[in-house]
Amino acid sequence: FLIEHCTEKKIYIAWFGGEPLMAPDIISQISNRLSESGIEIESTVTTNGILLDENMVKNLKVWNEQYDISLVNAG
Repeated sequence: FLIEHCTEKKIYIAWFGGEPLMAPDIISQISNRLSESGIEIESTVTTNGILLDENMVKNLKVWNEQYDISLVNAG
């Protein structure tokens, strides 16, 4: 749907709700398919930070993501 209907070839995606980093394969799949189709992606991930490890930070760099860390109920 996105590939067919993104006429400007640029899209912004905000990954949030629940914990989006629990589904890195889905984020990778969507990001890769959009990029392969020539669509420029700008996106952010809102996370509680629990799943941020060295591997996940590498994924964020590959996905070209900006991220926000929520501190709700952190203390």
